[in-house]
Amino acid sequence: LAPASSVAPPSKLGRPLVGTMSRKPVTTGVWFRKCLRLHDNLPLVAACKDSDCVVPFFILDPHFDRSRVGVQRYAFLLESLRDLDNTLSEKYNSRLLVLQGDPEKLLRQIFSGKGKLQFDNLFFEFDSEPYAVQRDMRIQGLADSHGVTCKSF
Repeated sequence: LAPASSVAPPSKLGRPLVGTMSRKPVTTGVWFRKCLRLHDNLPLVAACKDSDCVVPFFILDPHFDRSRVGVQRYAFLLESLRDLDNTLSEKYNSRLLVLQGDPEKLLRQIFSGKGKLQFDNLFFEFDSEPYAVQRDMRIQGLADSHGVTCKSF
């Protein structure tokens, strides 16, 4: 793992920096998907550079439930998510938010600003699988319609 200063300063993961009171703090959600690493995660690095608060999260998408990916692969995913959460907690005083459900529905709720979780930006890694390309196009449209900046890396 890279030194903490080159990945994500603890003050940016999960809480705003001091000194942002004169303007609205910028909150970026970093959607972890396939790349569950910190040391070379481009969306995370960009979010830490561009934002006051970074919210790392993962969505357990029903499209990839245990019946479609197999028991061992699903168990490995859960183990990897625990490891990522532990690393965020131990090294950066943050946590991985794990959501379950349809990504479009969950992100629509976040983008609408009606709940406790709100994003100004959404950053994630590019995924070339057909399901992901279609999903990401719809999510980009949702983000645009709510004034949320959406970037894939």
